[in-house]
Amino acid sequence: MAYRCQSCYERGHNTRTCPRITERAQRNFDERLADRQARGEDPKEDPTLNYYAEQVGERTGVNPLTGAKHKKTGTEQRRCSYCKYVHGSWCEEGLGHTRRTCKELQADIAKDRVVNGRYRRKVLARMKADGIGPGMLVRVRKSGWGEDAKYTTNLVHGINWGEISFWSKGSHNILRAKELSATGATKCIPLPQMEILRDGDTENSITFGAWWSLQKDTLHIQCLATAPTASMAPPADWFDGQCCHMETHFSKRKA
Repeated sequence: MAYRCQSCYERGHNTRTCPRITERAQRNFDERLADRQARGEDPKEDPTLNYYAEQVGERTGVNPLTGAKHKKTGTEQRRCSYCKYVHGSWCEEGLGHTRRTCKELQADIAKDRVVNGRYRRKVLARMKADGIGPGMLVRVRKSGWGEDAKYTTNLVHGINWGEISFWSKGSHNILRAKELSATGATKCIPLPQMEILRDGDTENSITFGAWWSLQKDTLHIQCLATAPTASMAPPADWFDGQCCHMETHFSKRKA
């Protein structure tokens, strides 16, 4: 099936080669040129006319004002999608490179990795202080409410370290727990509530796991016994701050 143009919705071409867009650009140029000539002004000194001429040149290959051939390929015509998102679609910062080689994107990612590394250190320190980790016993509400509520006892046996991230502060898939029953069902639960200040934030705090805390009056999850966590250690590169959640965040920053 032939492509459908997103501008005129006809098949057989795309917006880059759409004849209607080319005709509109040519019409804008012709009308502006006629107006400048009627006024006796130098067309080449009109910024708007030069802009229209560049539009026509991009679509036809020749700038109608200067007669210069327009290159349709090459790095000078590339415009970085990240720079367009940050600075605007027609920004000068985005010319001459792609997202893959964008130095500004690389610098922003590196800066946020440092922030995420500091954040993870705070979380780990709180987990050790509260005895949260493998070996912890928790009671999880399985069904019902109030006096009819039914609970299961679960042993925390692992941690999804990658889920602990500045970019996924409310993740419910951090602690891996196994039900101490005949079925031995497994589940993932969030971290308990933790008052951890965000980087550079002196007022707001991050509350992990709105479902539970280390207190006994929780509704969904209750801590029955903490774990010996003094020697608990994350992967060697965990403090580097790299994580899939940050990659997803930046992948959406494009125009």
